[in-house]
Amino acid sequence: MCLDFDGTLSELTNDPWMAVPLPRAKDAIAELARHPEKLTLAIISGRDLDTLLGLLGLRDGLLFAGTHGLELIGRDGERRFASGVDRCAKDIEMVREFIARSIPKDRGFIVEDKGVALTLNYRNARPDDAREALVAFDDFVSRRPTLELLHGKMIYEAVPRGIGGKGAALEFFMRDASVPGLQTTYFGDDLTDEDAFLALVPHRGIGVLVGTERQSFAQYRVDSPTDVAHVLEELISRISA
Repeated sequence: MCLDFDGTLSELTNDPWMAVPLPRAKDAIAELARHPEKLTLAIISGRDLDTLLGLLGLRDGLLFAGTHGLELIGRDGERRFASGVDRCAKDIEMVREFIARSIPKDRGFIVEDKGVALTLNYRNARPDDAREALVAFDDFVSRRPTLELLHGKMIYEAVPRGIGGKGAALEFFMRDASVPGLQTTYFGDDLTDEDAFLALVPHRGIGVLVGTERQSFAQYRVDSPTDVAHVLEELISRISA
């Protein structure tokens, strides 16, 4: 079972540093992680690994993918980067310098520097300010040959082109845990989670969209992180039976 973090285990917040998992969800994950013989549990997030581990507050028995699959912790517990990340360092540094000189610091924008990727969060910015900044950010990133732009919920993110992705992270965990796609489930809420939903299609895995109904590669949907917590609790009762 693979789970996104923001909007899936945690409610979306205006301050990304205040996002914490619902207590019910956190307790359920901790309990499910005690049954590795029956279930492999992975958290796949756009957050960098250090931030993800700090916000989740759990580590034992879990697998992790951060920064959209660019950072990974597999069954061996070792941290690794997706192959090819190093070649993007120069372009990422140029985007970092662009943000420092071109994105207003007092207009509600939040910048997340993940080292190998850069996120511009405009949830708290005025629409006019956001439009202007996003056009400039999009234009600058599009001219960096090793980078591409991800669009998520109120974020634009500069990431290495053709490397990582939540779908690639999902595939890595299936290989790492020797779990076939037919027995794999992914819960996620964002547009960036579509990559993982799509990766499950040829394996006949189960994708579950969290949130309001929209076009998606997921076959199923629940309304909110509260519903995700309920599913996890139900799974505990089945595993423990």
